[in-house]
Amino acid sequence: MLPPGAHAVERRGTDKRSIGFVTTSHFSPNLNRPIALALVENGAERMGETVELQHLGQRLTARIAPACAFDPEGGRLHA
Repeated sequence: MLPPGAHAVERRGTDKRSIGFVTTSHFSPNLNRPIALALVENGAERMGETVELQHLGQRLTARIAPACAFDPEGGRLHA
């Protein structure tokens, strides 16, 4: 699971900078995997991009996806 507060980082050579951070993270029983929300610079333009995250010395990766990962058409709402 991605820890809240983990920073998404962008590397350029040996330099790196924060481009955002995880705001919340939980396990989704519908998707059977962890999900998280984050504020990421130009996030809408980065859909599908894999980003590096850093938290307390750990390096993690995540894929940027739309906020609605389960039933985006809303079919279950009208069942």
